[in-house]
Amino acid sequence: MILLLSTASNLYWLGRYMIRIDGLCRLLPFTDDQEALQFSHAFSLSAWDAKTLNALLQDPNQPASIIANLSAVRENMQCVRGVISQEVFESLNILTNPKQQFKNKVCELISGCCEAVLDEDENVRLFWQLGQCIEQIDNALRLKRSPDMAIQDLRTVVEMLSPIGWTALEAPWVELQQNKDITALYSFCDQMQALFEEGP
Repeated sequence: MILLLSTASNLYWLGRYMIRIDGLCRLLPFTDDQEALQFSHAFSLSAWDAKTLNALLQDPNQPASIIANLSAVRENMQCVRGVISQEVFESLNILTNPKQQFKNKVCELISGCCEAVLDEDENVRLFWQLGQCIEQIDNALRLKRSPDMAIQDLRTVVEMLSPIGWTALEAPWVELQQNKDITALYSFCDQMQALFEEGP
């Protein structure tokens, strides 16, 4: 299946948002003030203890909240409806239903969605996984954890992107593997965004 660049971008962001929401659901509620403060600093959030961070992440008016991220999933899924299976679309639809927005259900539904995507067209799966890998690396670097496993997963994705013309990612990919820092990740993401906008 040949994808429009805009569709590929929507799939990429779907992958990112799914990992982001899953991570938040697994962390909430924060109970340790120091851990909450470290998380807030890592993601530039205006919270200073567990109570204020929990409130922020559950406030629909905050861009970092679970509800705001679920809304972003809903917007992106509408844009890719023509290239994903009915099963995946229905799974995403259930996930983003406001009545389903409570912690244990969200994690369970995300897991089901991600499993269903494995049966999608190769290019659909490829850009979804690209988003997942980037989000995992971003999270690891911000939280000062090892990004090695996510970088290894990204290697497979980059190798699959090259044959379809995304060779401009090769130089920033080498830099990311060597430096494993946020600057190298942003350089990779900048090049990727240029490809989404201008094409390979």
